[in-house]
Amino acid sequence: MDIEVGTGATLVHLDPGEALHDGVIAAFEKSQRRLPIVVSCIGSLRSIDYGLAACDDDGIVGPGLRFQRTDDAIEIGGIQGHVGIDADGNLSPHLHGVVFGRTGECFGGHIFEAVTLITMEFALIGERAPGWSRVHEPVLGSPPLPLLKPEPSRSHG
Repeated sequence: MDIEVGTGATLVHLDPGEALHDGVIAAFEKSQRRLPIVVSCIGSLRSIDYGLAACDDDGIVGPGLRFQRTDDAIEIGGIQGHVGIDADGNLSPHLHGVVFGRTGECFGGHIFEAVTLITMEFALIGERAPGWSRVHEPVLGSPPLPLLKPEPSRSHG
């Protein structure tokens, strides 16, 4: 993993086998928690664990559907998101993306885990951005779900 911190952005390169979420957390910490927005993520994956929001038969939202693809050549169309902090100071990357399988099929959604195949590059931006807070709240009658909400009173830095 290579991380370079600048005044307006942090650039990250992940090597084969390195995990996206680990890279995001390392870059966020190296930037002294001041750059919370993940942008311009490109590269290839050997595995991905992703999910889609879904409603049950009564229309109540829940964690949704979850899928895993492993040991495949997966090309990243784009991944973006941000890093939140919970009340205990723990970091929580919230990432979504679109990727392409070996035969060109497109899939994606919320990314729980992703591991680099050849290379992955992304940037963190957001100098002076308000912070994101990880909270658990019900949504449309659901049990508490993990959410990130902007918190202008607490910046990351």
